Amino acid sequence: MLEVILLSTVAMLLLAATTHRLRRDSGVTGWGAMTGLRLAAAALLAIAFLRSGSALPGERVVRFLCGVSVAAVLTTLSISLAPALAFWPIRTALAFRSIRTASSARGVRVGATPSSTPVSRAL
Repeated sequence: MLEVILLSTVAMLLLAATTHRLRRDSGVTGWGAMTGLRLAAAALLAIAFLRSGSALPGERVVRFLCGVSVAAVLTTLSISLAPALAFWPIRTALAFRSIRTASSARGVRVGATPSSTPVSRAL
């Protein structure tokens, strides 16, 4: 039950980070980041649902719904009390991703010198 609550809390925080009202606090700037966060949240909720099973047929759904409801309360409290602190891991991950993509987008080869780099001149 605890892992369902923890996985659902992280998924709820990811979903809350993509809402219009909280997008600035969480550091989500583009549609690609929003889509990625929503897909990650859906995957976490699917994992939480699959991990909440038991031998009884209907108990998986009941445990999942109980865990998600507790996670929703925890997420609401954390966002209400300290949104900057709640969204810090998401902002850090998005900043690391943008730094990594910016450095790879430059196309700088390792060990390239100015004389070995081709220069295109557009006049």
